[in-house]
Amino acid sequence: RQIRDTLRDEYYTAIGGSSDSEHIFALFLNYLHGQPVTLATILDALSHTIRQITVWADEMDIRVALNVAITDGGYVVASRFANKGPSPSLYYIKDAGIFPQAGVIASERLWEGDEWTTLPESSLVGFDASLERQIYRLEPGGVA
Repeated sequence: RQIRDTLRDEYYTAIGGSSDSEHIFALFLNYLHGQPVTLATILDALSHTIRQITVWADEMDIRVALNVAITDGGYVVASRFANKGPSPSLYYIKDAGIFPQAGVIASERLWEGDEWTTLPESSLVGFDASLERQIYRLEPGGVA
């Protein structure tokens, strides 16, 4: 309900179901609204989304765990976050195994190997089409 009350009409009316994912995505789009789609703006909008959900969850003393992945086909951003207790695992790898010239983000390693990197808790990882990686810490005031 808090998410829906925050949304612009176009994102509110686009929600067709009741899943948390659909509502979180609408909130993300609400924060991205009117901005050019770049890696920086996607990172910023996802950071704001997580921060707002955390504020609401903390007010209600609810634990949230938010492994969220967003892509527009040119950029991909993923989060590893929980407001209380440990965050669910999140790993990434690039140019490896059966995925040459590609990046993979997964909640669990898809195969054994030292190539996988664990995303630190309370952080975002972003990739552009060149697979250049950027990692940001999620801080109470935004990304750092």
